[in-house]
Amino acid sequence: MSKPLTVQGGTTANKNGTDLEAQVHTCITRAGYPELNAEQKRMLISSDGVLITEGSRWFASQVRLGKNIYEGTMTVDFYLYDKEKWPDGLYIEVKWQASSGSVDEKYVFTALSLIGLPGDKVLILDGSGYRPGAVKWLRKQAAKRSNRLKVFTLMEFYKWAKIAL
Repeated sequence: MSKPLTVQGGTTANKNGTDLEAQVHTCITRAGYPELNAEQKRMLISSDGVLITEGSRWFASQVRLGKNIYEGTMTVDFYLYDKEKWPDGLYIEVKWQASSGSVDEKYVFTALSLIGLPGDKVLILDGSGYRPGAVKWLRKQAAKRSNRLKVFTLMEFYKWAKIAL
């Protein structure tokens, strides 16, 4: 008799991260932001690396914009543009962690990379596998108004999005 297939380790984490991204995606679309199609998304960045902001309001997912702290390309989970609310853009990054692991160090990399981008930034955390000290450090970074960074759990993001988006 064969053993049933099981999902383990990183595969489970990836699935949960994808599920979390899907929830954020739904929240953004319900707020009335149309999603760019693949061709429109490819046209987001001009040949000289400048963001093209045509239209009054839209969003794209998995967008390569700017540089991370190691000078590599920064890919954000979501990028929102709204001529009125987010003229410099709103970058949203989602991190899921159900069990202890290396996510705490990834938080530092992600937060510092986001801070280096123009516009407002949101970092959404979910799961219970991160150390309290890591979240405390992130919230301390977010408290610096010049960083234009907000750190939320998914439920906190839902509450904020109802007003802000």
